[in-house]
Amino acid sequence: MLDEEDRTRAKDLLRYGRFTEELLPSQVVGEWCELGSLPKPPPDVHAAAGNGRLRPGHVPWGFALLMVLAAPLWAAVLVYALVEGALTLLVAAFRPWKNLKRARRSWQKSRAERKAVADHGLDRVFDGDWGGAAGQFLLRYYTLSTHSKRLVVLVPGAIAFLGPTERVGFGKAKEMQVLQVLTADQAVVEAPPAGLRAAGIVRVRFADDTWVVLRSDTPSDIHALLERELPRGNPEGYALRR
Repeated sequence: MLDEEDRTRAKDLLRYGRFTEELLPSQVVGEWCELGSLPKPPPDVHAAAGNGRLRPGHVPWGFALLMVLAAPLWAAVLVYALVEGALTLLVAAFRPWKNLKRARRSWQKSRAERKAVADHGLDRVFDGDWGGAAGQFLLRYYTLSTHSKRLVVLVPGAIAFLGPTERVGFGKAKEMQVLQVLTADQAVVEAPPAGLRAAGIVRVRFADDTWVVLRSDTPSDIHALLERELPRGNPEGYALRR
């Protein structure tokens, strides 16, 4: 879920952009989302779109250096996790049948979820049509911003994509800009199948029926909005569909 800094910055950007105060909800509804790895488009299609980036930018060197300096801390965390895991296994050894049943249920649930994801095409980044609206959206995705994530914000009648214009390690909210806005007649966020609402999957379906899949953290404000608004008939006019 979004923290208060992200909410405040996003609302300020949208308020002073194309949205009036009346169109903005009292609380910003959105989530940081990211794409999976993009497949390689046909060379002629890529060239026609300007040969834009197909991957996010590299992690800033300062952030990478900080991660290197923090390596001893990460090593300590790893050792702690290994010790904790070993103790958990030791405790589980004294309750084998109970833990075996729990592990089996968890495995069956995970397998069923993976099958449902694949059955609905949600294990793919997009529908595969580079000439469609979704494919064209992806061809320009990293040209607008080399950052790996987008703050996807839903307002009545539109979906806004916000983020830094370049990849950053810290301070996403401070560097954030409105990158792109899709009106509800261009694209909507589609409700995931009932069994996958906790999987962090956000599918954006375009007017030509092509689609893009984004991944979000859970619990997600977007999924909470879908569950709240769709049963009521979406009275606020958000860019949503079942």
